[in-house]
Amino acid sequence: MSRPRPRRPTRFRRPTAPSPPHPADVIAVAEAIAARQHGLVTRRQLIDAGVSPQVIQRRVRAGRLVRAFQGVYRIGPLRSPRTREMAALLAFGPEAVISHESAAAVLALTGARPPDRIVHVALRRGNRRGRPGIRLHRLLDLVDTDVATVDGLAVTTAARTLLDLAPRWRPRRLERALADAIERHLTTLDTMRATLERHLGRPGTRRLGLLLEGDGPSLTRSELEADFLELLRRGKVDEPRTNIRIGGFELDCYWPEARLAVELDGFPYHANRAAFERDRTRDAELVARGIRVMRITYRELARHPEAVLVRVAGALATER
Repeated sequence: MSRPRPRRPTRFRRPTAPSPPHPADVIAVAEAIAARQHGLVTRRQLIDAGVSPQVIQRRVRAGRLVRAFQGVYRIGPLRSPRTREMAALLAFGPEAVISHESAAAVLALTGARPPDRIVHVALRRGNRRGRPGIRLHRLLDLVDTDVATVDGLAVTTAARTLLDLAPRWRPRRLERALADAIERHLTTLDTMRATLERHLGRPGTRRLGLLLEGDGPSLTRSELEADFLELLRRGKVDEPRTNIRIGGFELDCYWPEARLAVELDGFPYHANRAAFERDRTRDAELVARGIRVMRITYRELARHPEAVLVRVAGALATER
């Protein structure tokens, strides 16, 4: 009877390390992530996708990854109008929100200046340190209803942005931005009043509250007229006669030689149907007298002054 052969001891085999991703795969991973984030990707996102720190470093040296902020990279030359804002949000994580002047610029509120090198970011919690190019604001009372998503960015809503800017902007500039936000349906008077009610006592709330009294913001006729005349002076256009009466009608601006009248309209949400029809009847009677009537709204004057200037100058040249 044959004896059983002894079993050989099992040899220990080292687990094979996963092969590093192919360089083309690294680029594909980075570009896929960046496509959702205005051309940006974070170091943590790359590592979670299987890209090693050594590969990241080589890509940085080669210029394939361009450092925007610490731990945040731009994919080569790819840029979008929101690259800096997105980079600032990625630098501080999910609790970060674009706020203050930067939020006003993203929302394109009247009076907001074009984005500059400083990005305003609010943190709802935590005590993080700022970074060059980012101004941090700690808004511990910020709630989810104060945050909206615009172009993939977390941004304070128009109502919250105006509340935060109230102590920083002059009353007239704040009033224009408020009126613009209401006309574009970014907020409502009721929403603004509710926001103000939740934050009574904060700096700027009294200034904002005065604008919300009655029917809301309203530029006076003299303010609109002053802005329009200043625009004409800058464009070196002959100034008109103002507040002149013709045939029982008072015209805001009138050029007698060109027989051109310009009427400056205030905020449209204050107008009612009767006022609208009254204005159109008035315009028709002036046209019957040989006077051309051009209406310019506060929104055109505030947001597209160059276009207004071209319209007026062109009409004057045509009539003459």
